[in-house]
Amino acid sequence: MAVNRKMAIIIFFIFSMLTMQFLLPVKADNNVIITYNGDYGFGTVINNINYSAIREHLSVLTGYQSRVTGYPSFFEAARYVVSHFKSVGVQPYGDNGTYFENYTVTVPIDHGSKVVLSNGTVIKAYALWPNYVNPSPYQSPPEGDELVYVRGRYVEDFDEKDVSGKFVLMDFNSRWLFRIAAMRGAKGVIYIGTEILRPEVFQLAYNVPLRFPRLYVSSEDGVKLKELCEDGPVRIHVTLNMSWDNVVVPNIVGLVPGIGAHKDEIIVVSAYLDSWSIVPAISPGATDAQGLAVLLDLATFLSRHKPDRSVMFVVLSGHWEGLWGAREWVDRHFDDLGSKIKLFIGLDLSSGTNILGLHHTGGTYTYRYIETLRTHYTWLIERIFGTGGYKDAMQRILGPKYAENFLDRITNAYPRGIQQMPMLEAQGTLTFDSEAYTLACYGGAFTFHTSNDFRIWMKTPNDGLDKVNFDNLFYQVPFIYCTVWGLLHEPFINLPHSPQRFDTLGERGFSTLKIRVTVYNLTTAYWDAFTKSRYPDLWKDLIIHFTSVGATTFSMLGTSALVGALDMMIRPDENGEAVIKGVKSFSSIMVEAYVVNRTDGRILWATDRGVYSAPSVPQVTTDPYTYLVSIFKCGSIALFSLYDPTLLSPISFVQIYNHRAHAPAIWQSQLSSFYGDTMLFVPPDTPIELIIKYTGRFPQGILLNATEDNPKGYGYTVKQGETLIIKESVLNIARNLFWMNDGRYRLAIEHSTFNPTMKLYHELARSSLDKAQENLANRKFSASYGQAFSAWAYEMKAYYATMDLIWQVIFSTVFFTLLLIPFAVAAEKLLVGQTGIKRIIAVIGIMVVFLAIFYLLHPGLSIATHAGMVILSFAILLICIPLAIFILYETVSSARMVRERLIGVHTVEISRGSAAIAAFSTGIEHMKKRYFRTMLTIISLTLIVFALITFTSTALTVTKWEEERYGAIPYQGILVRM
Repeated sequence: MAVNRKMAIIIFFIFSMLTMQFLLPVKADNNVIITYNGDYGFGTVINNINYSAIREHLSVLTGYQSRVTGYPSFFEAARYVVSHFKSVGVQPYGDNGTYFENYTVTVPIDHGSKVVLSNGTVIKAYALWPNYVNPSPYQSPPEGDELVYVRGRYVEDFDEKDVSGKFVLMDFNSRWLFRIAAMRGAKGVIYIGTEILRPEVFQLAYNVPLRFPRLYVSSEDGVKLKELCEDGPVRIHVTLNMSWDNVVVPNIVGLVPGIGAHKDEIIVVSAYLDSWSIVPAISPGATDAQGLAVLLDLATFLSRHKPDRSVMFVVLSGHWEGLWGAREWVDRHFDDLGSKIKLFIGLDLSSGTNILGLHHTGGTYTYRYIETLRTHYTWLIERIFGTGGYKDAMQRILGPKYAENFLDRITNAYPRGIQQMPMLEAQGTLTFDSEAYTLACYGGAFTFHTSNDFRIWMKTPNDGLDKVNFDNLFYQVPFIYCTVWGLLHEPFINLPHSPQRFDTLGERGFSTLKIRVTVYNLTTAYWDAFTKSRYPDLWKDLIIHFTSVGATTFSMLGTSALVGALDMMIRPDENGEAVIKGVKSFSSIMVEAYVVNRTDGRILWATDRGVYSAPSVPQVTTDPYTYLVSIFKCGSIALFSLYDPTLLSPISFVQIYNHRAHAPAIWQSQLSSFYGDTMLFVPPDTPIELIIKYTGRFPQGILLNATEDNPKGYGYTVKQGETLIIKESVLNIARNLFWMNDGRYRLAIEHSTFNPTMKLYHELARSSLDKAQENLANRKFSASYGQAFSAWAYEMKAYYATMDLIWQVIFSTVFFTLLLIPFAVAAEKLLVGQTGIKRIIAVIGIMVVFLAIFYLLHPGLSIATHAGMVILSFAILLICIPLAIFILYETVSSARMVRERLIGVHTVEISRGSAAIAAFSTGIEHMKKRYFRTMLTIISLTLIVFALITFTSTALTVTKWEEERYGAIPYQGILVRM
């Protein structure tokens, strides 16, 4: 009994000690204590959130003029982050005992732009983001430039305005109308600062490297310029000084060491420092700064309340340069991923809504087996959203409604039905730094992202602190703090992942791409590197554009800032080489290179897509993978508004031909935008003709530099670095097509060969062309613009009808001409009946006579450009047919002889060819005996065929029919059916 009592006392004592151990408080710095009472310590976490500090951090970060990576204010913001880390005790974890991990990034730097009035007044101006690879640097000539105001909201605003050779003053919210100014021959655009939204930024971005300077001035200065323009012509001197520069920038890395049993394990919490704006020198980036503001306060909290695990705070840069900073960080810490570093958490917050979501992938990389990747996060989602998880604990503190609309966008399990009705995510908002980690490890990273928010102010110059809805932002903060705190104290993090450089399945793999710019050497028949030693005056002007085509939202904008693709510009080193880290294995890539003069923006060399293009497979098949891209000396031709005139869909490809040879140019390339604008890079001092053909037998349009007197044209010739802007591109296409087709149309009419379709469309095109040219002469540009499309559409239909008719005529010519050969043989035997050389002469004579009759009666020989060659080629083909038959006959005969030798004769065969020839000869002889019956038979057959063709042939007739589809609009609004 005593023994049992002693055992009971011992068991009770052990139980009491264990219970006391779990109930003991956890001590941290500053003697702050958090007690675990079943809510994971979330009560204390929530009570220690400093919302005032978050607001203050946002105020400071948005107070910098621009946090675009590499700009002066970006470095000021970096120093602010470092000073905060130091003040709260976050330890440096970067290079050489500092907070910095430096790398080199390529960004367009505005070195100072201005507009100077004739009275010497200097107006501060800011360059817009480059036109693709071209920053469009500009310096006015000594006499200055003329400035003209065009509101620019509609195409009609350009009516009565002469903008050719002038700068155009436009409202900033004029969308894509700057293209109209360029098409009219303007030198550039100066924007009056007004508020715009993110969708308008898409329309201001331009992915054609046209040398067309665009500047932004404040609303106050813009109004002054507008008032001056209203008083008369204004002379200005414009300076736009922007260039692509390689800038050394930091990722900021700090560490709060853990104090528990898992202190050697690290969880990374990350946000990005930089912002992006269509005007890079003005980029307050309040939307971009919200994640960083929350991270800074979280760092304060965790430095005072030391967690079990260590936490690494990573403030990344280069976010809007294709996750450049995130990819550099992953590459530098690659060996620690999945082992020492257990989890990567990104913060991508905004305040348009209060709906927080967890995402493991974004728009930069795609995965074929996404369901397999999702299984790696099952433990995480259950721990956060599952029964008894973090969300339940938070709801016990903050109320049962808290976070009920927060989203699991990883497995789509919470809330119920989210997979069937997902939240809307605007294009370009799903760009996460955690994607680089996920790519490398196939898991182990996620991002807190504010969902269902269109982020309408992001990427604009007016994304200031006043645009932040703090109620929505603060609503998301407790969930983030508590989730991070809970994961830092989990006994085990069950997120399977491990780093891998290359994956043979192409589903993951953090591969490295090495790009080498080359020039084809005709002497060695190979590609020489574009190095400093070979091109000492040009290598600094070399710029590379890289795009990973496998991104979910493919971009051709020259920056991932808009649509969230792995898309960036890179200035290579003096060896003509550039290195890109974090390219997905087996992803398709597109690489282009250009030499853009940094003084005047002339494009001197461009990517070669012609005969001598470098032989590289556009897919990352090894690690590292080397890709060769070749360039050539070039001039350029710019076309505008290339839309299919019948479908109004953009035309993205133009065939570039040598005008002399009418064959594809040896060196060539081109770029097209989603606005239908196209820039063609062609060999200098070579006449070029352009063929617009994307489907069907015939081209949709042509540009030959034609005139009415010379419809075949002269071709377009440009010097190296020169850009020829074909003004009124659509009207020129319509003219060239009309003049070329008009000659064929008249020729067909002269020979009584036409159909109603081609005549109707050709006359409609003539009428539309006359109206377009009349409106253009009267400066009614908007009306001319519309009539040009009508003329192109009508003439394209007329051209199709004309060419189809001509082809039919030519085919019938070939058919009847070939019939003359057996006819001449039969007619000679029927009418002459000679042998030997006389028979040959008779056959040829009959053919010549009837060919002359055919020439007089049939238009084919007159309409066809090379009718003799057509007939000759088919005659040769006809001659080859008996030869083929003879070879086949000999082959069959040889096979028959072998068979007879092996198995003997079992069948008796006759020569079918001989029988046919004998029948033909016998028939002719019978016809000669009965001339009258033969004549009657021939006349009967002729009448039957003539009547059949005459009375049963049909032709398509087109009628122009105009109908007003809609009357007066009853109301302004949108009908929504529920």
